[in-house]
Amino acid sequence: MSKNSLILIVTTLTIIISLTGCRLNGMSSSSSNTMATVNSFLRSDGSTMYFIQNLEWKSTTKSEAFTIDITIHTSKDRCDSSLCQFSWFSKSDTSIQTINLMPEIENINFWTGKLMYKKYNRRDIEYRFEMNLSTDELYSWLKQDGAKCQVMNQSWTLTKSGAKANTLALQRVFPNWSLACDT
Repeated sequence: MSKNSLILIVTTLTIIISLTGCRLNGMSSSSSNTMATVNSFLRSDGSTMYFIQNLEWKSTTKSEAFTIDITIHTSKDRCDSSLCQFSWFSKSDTSIQTINLMPEIENINFWTGKLMYKKYNRRDIEYRFEMNLSTDELYSWLKQDGAKCQVMNQSWTLTKSGAKANTLALQRVFPNWSLACDT
């Protein structure tokens, strides 16, 4: 095999791998990991920050949806505080400034989120809210069968992809959080 042929083969393989992603020892490359629902980051203090994306819910109103993105820490000073960003997608243009999410768990009436921004999309309007929650309460809710809730006077259930993201979080994030935070 000539040197030029070898260079061509290596270059071709490099391009294919970079475009499609590769899996080595169960780890995916960064290009194929962009749609992951759970990401983790090691912090300078040795703790881990977890980012859970795209927990999606649906209601009987087909024109509306909502997603929650959650940031959880294992550092001792942030163990019981999770940052949740909540997007409600609707065709309705409203001046709403806060939103109440009522999880179907005992001892919790509702969680209130404050509006971060309102973004007009082609088909709907995204209302993005932010709330800080007790990680223990959040975990209690998400591990309930279906993690049902009430938002905007409607009942919401996890979509199929939302249920997958939730299962992944329950398997990968919360056991590590529980161990690190001694819960």
